[in-house]
Amino acid sequence: MIFSDYYSMETVQPDILQQLKHKFRFLDFWGTNQHIIDTIYKAPFHQEQFLTPYKNSFNSFLGIAINPLPQEYMIHVKNKQQDQLQILLWGKDNHYFAQEHWDLIHKIREQFPNIAIHSTIQRLWPGQPNITNHKVLKHNEWTRLLAQSNIIMGVGWPVIGPTVLEAIAAGCVYMNKKDFYAPQHHETLHFDSQHPYARDLFHGPPLVYDVDHNQHQQVMNTIRTIIDRRKQIQPTIHPDYTMNSVVRRLQQILGNNKTFIT
Repeated sequence: MIFSDYYSMETVQPDILQQLKHKFRFLDFWGTNQHIIDTIYKAPFHQEQFLTPYKNSFNSFLGIAINPLPQEYMIHVKNKQQDQLQILLWGKDNHYFAQEHWDLIHKIREQFPNIAIHSTIQRLWPGQPNITNHKVLKHNEWTRLLAQSNIIMGVGWPVIGPTVLEAIAAGCVYMNKKDFYAPQHHETLHFDSQHPYARDLFHGPPLVYDVDHNQHQQVMNTIRTIIDRRKQIQPTIHPDYTMNSVVRRLQQILGNNKTFIT
């Protein structure tokens, strides 16, 4: 039995919980170690019963199924390898963007006037000229926008989302904000950047570049490098994140009658 999160299991009666505790699995985005389970959840579960989208040293790795780019969008990949240059800002809410982020974005706009800047913010802050804002898009429209973009640029939030894997699958290079300290959601989280998993999966450049937003010249140099190498970038899905690999792991997890000692 798979629960979308730990708290959705609270409706299960205690006697059934005790009888079937080894059958339960939990989809867990962040990762949860045994100490958290024992001391905070106070639950009779083992850390391997928690299924995560990224590998860690204590939970069971499930992954995320990333779909290949539809063939009809490949024309956008070809266009952006030529003269259509575009940066997409990652984040749908205004509270992800502080004034310092807009200051940096304006500097990028000044230094690269031939690169279009797009966003999908629900309500764009006033006074942000020369940014094409699409608001929240349907998934197929979002995929098309990723396919049209050379770069997706994070400003710190959201953290470790699947958007980065979808972007790389659309041939869009990720600029990973590394001068970043996330408030800890719980003690198993230790981030050195907005998406360290993507950086480690793809071994950094040419698909993922760490950037320090306090070093504006480094940001500009990184953008220039990505644009100069754009003809080399192809839509890429990591082997662990194909539909087949996720289904195979899920079958193994569901077929495993392992008894956990807690």
